[in-house]
Amino acid sequence: MFFYPDDEIHPSTHPSIHPSIHPSLYLYCLFCSVTSDVCLSSPCQNNSTCTPTMNGYLCICSFTPPIYTGEHCEHLYDPCENAGCLSSCFSTPGTENYTCLCPDGFDSPNCTLNLNECEINPCTGLKSYCVDGVNGYSCHCPSGYSGDDCRTRVRDCADDPCYNNATCVWAPSGYECQCAAGFWGQHCEEDIDECLSQPCNNGAICQDGIDVYQCYCVPGFQGYHCDIDINECASQPCENNGTCINGKDRYICECLIGFRGKGCLNRTVDGTLIYTTSSFFFSTFFFCNKKRHLQA
Repeated sequence: MFFYPDDEIHPSTHPSIHPSIHPSLYLYCLFCSVTSDVCLSSPCQNNSTCTPTMNGYLCICSFTPPIYTGEHCEHLYDPCENAGCLSSCFSTPGTENYTCLCPDGFDSPNCTLNLNECEINPCTGLKSYCVDGVNGYSCHCPSGYSGDDCRTRVRDCADDPCYNNATCVWAPSGYECQCAAGFWGQHCEEDIDECLSQPCNNGAICQDGIDVYQCYCVPGFQGYHCDIDINECASQPCENNGTCINGKDRYICECLIGFRGKGCLNRTVDGTLIYTTSSFFFSTFFFCNKKRHLQA
C-alpha cells in the first residue's frame, strides 16, 4: 500500500487514472484508489452480461435461446429440472420446451390425470359393466346381477356386490354398499376426484389419488395447498439499507439515493457509477485535498 500525503493528482497529468467522480464534488480523502473493471476479464460466459458490484461482479444470463444458468452462465439450462413431471421428462436443452413421458394410465402435460379406461366401453358380452381403476379396468355383471352368466339376481351380500373394499350391509331392498373413503356410487364403483374442488392455490397442479390429493407448487410457493408465498426477502438480499419488496418467485430492491443495481450494490454520484469494491485490482493510489477533484 502506498500513500502520497503531499501530492495533488489530476487526470490531466496522470492518464492512467480513470475519472469517475462528478466535477461538482469537492472531496477530502486520506486515501483514494482507482480500480480496474473486473468485467474486463470476461468472466461471464455465453453472451451473458457482466455487472460490477461492490463484492466483485454479477453475471446476468441471457433469456434468448440457448439459455444458460449458473454463477457464470456456464450451465446449459434443462427445463426438466423444474418441470414437475411425475415420471420421465424429455427436453430441448437451452430452451423452455419439455415433454413429460406419462406412465400407463395417466395423461395431461404433467401426467396428473388418471385416464378413465372405461370411456371406450371395453366390456362386452354378459359382463358389460366396466369399473375403472388405476391403469386398468375390470368387467362386472350389470348392477343387481351376478354369476358367470349374469342371470342371478343379487338378493344379499353373499354375492359380494360392492366394489373397492366397500362394506355390504343388509337392507330391506336386499343390501346396501357403504363405500370406503374416496369412493361413491351404488356399488362404490366411482373414484371421487378430490381435485374437482380445486384445493391447490396459485397455479399449482393437483394430482388426484384415492381419498387424497397432491399439490405440485409453481416456483415461489410452498405448503400443502401451495398457499404460502415464499419470502425471497428473508435472506436480506438488498445491501446498503435498500428496501426489499417480496414478489412471486422474485424480489425487488428499492435503493437509497446514491445506490442502484441488483441488490443496491453499485454506488452512484450524480448519476455516475463509482466502483469501490475491494475485489477489484488496484492500479493506482493517490491522495487528494478538498480543492482538487477529478473531472467526469
